[in-house]
Amino acid sequence: AISACEKAGQWERSLALLAQMSDEHLEPDVISFNAALSSCEKTGSWEQAFRVLKTMRARALAGTVVTYTAAISACEEGRQWEHALELLNEMEACEVQPNLLSYNAAIAACDRCSQLSA
Repeated sequence: AISACEKAGQWERSLALLAQMSDEHLEPDVISFNAALSSCEKTGSWEQAFRVLKTMRARALAGTVVTYTAAISACEEGRQWEHALELLNEMEACEVQPNLLSYNAAIAACDRCSQLSA
């Protein structure tokens, strides 16, 4: 259901479903959180993406390359290049190996805000 919200660009509903899972005593896993992050990515809701990451940390769920790349992409869409680079650094600190998509999203965030020098 969270993935369906992601495809429809309904980040509010995807986050509500995450909360509902907890209310029903169902523990969302990394895949559930990644789907919610992807819905934030689609709409550039970078602040919501950071809240999702904070919730994951509070639940001691380790992020994956998919987790961080979705959050970096949300920063790109939201024109938040500093936060995108912060997440890229956090990946390395957490021993999550960035991939080509992670780097491309961070570069695109910088490019959108003209933070790349020639």
